[in-house]
Amino acid sequence: MVRIAQGLLHLGKGLMTLKPYHSENFLLSPVALSGILTVIHSMLSKDEIIHSSGSYMLFYLTAAIYPRMLVTLDENLNPLPV
Repeated sequence: MVRIAQGLLHLGKGLMTLKPYHSENFLLSPVALSGILTVIHSMLSKDEIIHSSGSYMLFYLTAAIYPRMLVTLDENLNPLPV
């Protein structure tokens, strides 16, 4: 449950994004889309599924999570550690 909370926290901060597209938004991933739809469908009855014993249903979101990359450079275009 802690890893789910940490993942949702990083999604909220903007370090990762939740999208079913890949390859520069050119291709739709059916696995990622089905993961998002599974969680949306399970939220329709969240008291029975999510709150009781089915918190593992939130792991279906992992198929649609992609990290956002940040590269920092100085004025000479050398990479800076963050």
